[in-house]
Amino acid sequence: RVDDGLAGRVREQARGLGVSPATLFHVAWARVLAGLAGRSDVVFGTLLLGRMNAGRGADRVPGPFMNTLPVRMDVADTDVVGAVRAMQAQLAGLLVHEHAPLALAQKASGVPASAPLFTSLLNYRHSARRVPSGDPKSGGTAGLTVLSAAEDRTNYPVTVSVDDLGDGFGLKADVVDPGDPELVCGAIQTVIEALVAALEAAPETPLYEVDPLSPLDRERVVTDWNDTGVVVGGVSVLGLFGEVVGRDRGAVAVVCGDERVSYGELDVRSDRLAGVLAGLGVGVESVVGVVLERSVDLVVALLAVWKVGGVYVPVDVEVPAERVGWVVGDAGAVCVVSCRGLVGGLLGGVSVPVVCV
Repeated sequence: RVDDGLAGRVREQARGLGVSPATLFHVAWARVLAGLAGRSDVVFGTLLLGRMNAGRGADRVPGPFMNTLPVRMDVADTDVVGAVRAMQAQLAGLLVHEHAPLALAQKASGVPASAPLFTSLLNYRHSARRVPSGDPKSGGTAGLTVLSAAEDRTNYPVTVSVDDLGDGFGLKADVVDPGDPELVCGAIQTVIEALVAALEAAPETPLYEVDPLSPLDRERVVTDWNDTGVVVGGVSVLGLFGEVVGRDRGAVAVVCGDERVSYGELDVRSDRLAGVLAGLGVGVESVVGVVLERSVDLVVALLAVWKVGGVYVPVDVEVPAERVGWVVGDAGAVCVVSCRGLVGGLLGGVSVPVVCV
C-alpha cells in the first residue's frame, strides 16, 4: 500500500494539473518499465472499462466490457509536466477506440503478428467498494452470491494493478520467474514519490532523471551486488596456468565442440608458437594481431603471446579485409597469428608476417 501521506500528495498534484491519479501512475509505470527494459521508448497495455462509449443502456448489460489497448511513451523526450499532459491526452484518445480489438491495434502498429505488441499490463482500478471474497453481499446485488473469487491472471509476463481505495492506493504485481514482484512494486512507489516531488518543486525536471531505484536499492545494485573482490596473491595468469600444468597436466583445460585439450597439451602447443613468435622479434610489450575464430587455437595464441611478454590485439573475423589491415597497422603489430583459411582474403591487406596455427 502506498504511504497515506504520499497518496494525498498524488491526489493533490493530479487535481492541480486537472488529471486523474491514474494518469500519474501510468507515467510512473512508463518510467519504471523504461528502467527495467533498458530503453527510453516503451509500450505497455492498459485496461479500459469499455462502457464509456458503449451506447445507451450499456450500464444495464451484465458482463465484462473490458478491453486492453497499448500506451506508448518516450521517457527521454519530455519533462515531468509534459509527460503527464501527454499521457492524459493519450488515455483520453484511447477512450474513442475502447472497443477496438487488440488485433486491430497490432495491425495498425506494423508490428508482426508473431511478436507481442507489449509484454506488460497496467490495470488501474477503483476498489473502494471491494469486499472480502465469499461475502454473500459482494457486489451489492440482492440474491447473488460469489461462489469463488480467483486471483487475477493474464497472459503477460508482468501485470501491475493499482487499486484506488478512495483515500489511498494499493499496489500489486504479478511477474513470471525470476522476476521479483516486491522489487516492481517498490520501484513504482519510488518513482511515483519522485514524480510528485518533481511536480511540486521542479516541474521542468526531465522524466528520465526520475530515478526508479531508491537509495537502498541503488546501494544494493551498485555496491552490494558488485562486491566480488577477492584476495589474489602476487601471481600472473601464466603463473596460475603453470601451477595447474605442474599439478595435473592431464586435466581438461579447453573444450570446444568435440575437441578437448588438456593443460599439458595446451602448454606444449603454446610453447611451440611462442618460440615462433620470439623468432619474429616479438618480445616484451610487442603487439601481435590475433585474427582467429573462437577455438582452441585462439586460446593457444593468447597464451603464446603472453609467454613471450607481448600484447595481443584481437580482430573480428567478420569485418572487411580493409578493416583488418587498418587495425593491424594502427596497432603497430609486429606480426599476426591466424589460420590458413583466412590467409589471402581477409588478411590480404596485412603487410606484416602472418603465423598460421
